[in-house]
Amino acid sequence: MPPGGAVDPGESPAQAAARELREETGHTLTPFRMGDPVVVDSGQWWLGETTFITTNQYFCVRADTVRLDLSAQSDQERRDLLEIRWWSATELHATSDLVFPVILPDLLPRLLSGDLPRRPRRSPWPA
Repeated sequence: MPPGGAVDPGESPAQAAARELREETGHTLTPFRMGDPVVVDSGQWWLGETTFITTNQYFCVRADTVRLDLSAQSDQERRDLLEIRWWSATELHATSDLVFPVILPDLLPRLLSGDLPRRPRRSPWPA
């Protein structure tokens, strides 16, 4: 799962993405540098008896470093974090793990070449 979370009242999606990236990884980027979303997905998920309907917007930015600073994570984020890992494009294609967005393995070569879509690509919600 990439870094992410809810958009706070008054925030744009790019502002929320920049904030969540800083909180969860320590990488500080301006909302302007986040650019426009490259992928959007939407679907339902459940936590206990509660059903949520979520729309996710995914941004593509290159990190200045692979080092992470997790000190700004909330207690819940620390508790929910199972693993931190950098994936290669080959590994993403080969994994049977659920990857979000699900079109990332196929879209990644295009993104890495700098060919960002003009409009966000729609990704299916995993079944």
